[in-house]
Amino acid sequence: MEIHASDINEAVQKVLEVLLYPQSKEQVQQISPRSFNCYEIQGPLIVSIAEPEKRMLLLNNRAANPFATMFETLWVFSGHNDIKSLEKYLPRVKDFSDDGVVWRAGYGPRLINRDFSQILYVYDCLKADPDSRRAVMTIWEPDNEILTHYHDGSKDYPCCDLMQFFIRQGKLNMNMYIRSNDVLWGFSGVNIFEWTFLQSLLANLLEVEVGTYNHIAGSMHYYDDEKVYKRSKLEEISNPRLYDWFTPQDLWVGDFGDVFKEIEISFRYGINSVDLKEDWKDIEDNNDIKSPILKDYCRAFDAWGHFQRLNFDDAIASVYSIKAVDIRIACFHYLIRQNRKWWKERFNKDHISMVTGDKSDEVFNSTIMVFLNEK
Repeated sequence: MEIHASDINEAVQKVLEVLLYPQSKEQVQQISPRSFNCYEIQGPLIVSIAEPEKRMLLLNNRAANPFATMFETLWVFSGHNDIKSLEKYLPRVKDFSDDGVVWRAGYGPRLINRDFSQILYVYDCLKADPDSRRAVMTIWEPDNEILTHYHDGSKDYPCCDLMQFFIRQGKLNMNMYIRSNDVLWGFSGVNIFEWTFLQSLLANLLEVEVGTYNHIAGSMHYYDDEKVYKRSKLEEISNPRLYDWFTPQDLWVGDFGDVFKEIEISFRYGINSVDLKEDWKDIEDNNDIKSPILKDYCRAFDAWGHFQRLNFDDAIASVYSIKAVDIRIACFHYLIRQNRKWWKERFNKDHISMVTGDKSDEVFNSTIMVFLNEK
């Protein structure tokens, strides 16, 4: 089955329509892997996203945490798999670790280890031969997954397994193969975001446009199980189509080495925004991070740090400083869901420009208000 969408939100909406309201009994069937009750689209699902830079989840009643999504993405692409740093944004990560210390199958070290970078290989491959068909990265490691851990009861196996990049007609296209994809936590929660982030980054470094992102899921499913989540949680999700009003642009500064150094620095900044160590430096005064997209992620991390310390007004102020409209809306939406009292008592229509920026269109503003007012 193939699904075509313009952005992440339309993609999630269309996949949910198939999963929740299949056209036939054969299209979606019940399965019970590891005794969890779930429903799966039969056969591989290909989801093609035409505008991958529209990757921020902006759905009603999805309750996604954009701070965690941005931080986990930098955690991966700076080569990490430790629990200690990630749990500052995702407190439940230990539940998916074998030893409570690392994610054994974390993508970061498999893509960027200290001896070899698969990402650098793909960059060099396409730089040398833009028509190459060899720009492939793999995450699944047969010797690790099968020989070492198949019989020891590991609960951590990589879901995302292989990706391939093509430059065609001046655009970088990406194919991602994922063996198992939960529509709520994986597909919409982080997978599309993290891989289109990489696609956009490589396109910028290769000086080509961002092309199509193709997400190929062997098993696309949802859970209807008290131990995970119930179907009713998915039925409430809707798409206000906020990306119809603006188009984000990822802006990077520097060559391959510069950019990945900045990703590591931004990842550390995310940790320090929570810990407030003595060497922490405000993002507006931090000259080590020059790429505008990473500066916005760090402004978001500032907001998360204030939120964790219960300084809600400061958290909102940090969100207002974010330049990208989609990141600012997503972060603001998440925070006010956590503090509806602040929203009811402090926010009014005069403040809407702080959220939407230079978008003064009344229809857009009213759409934002409905989005922010969800229950």
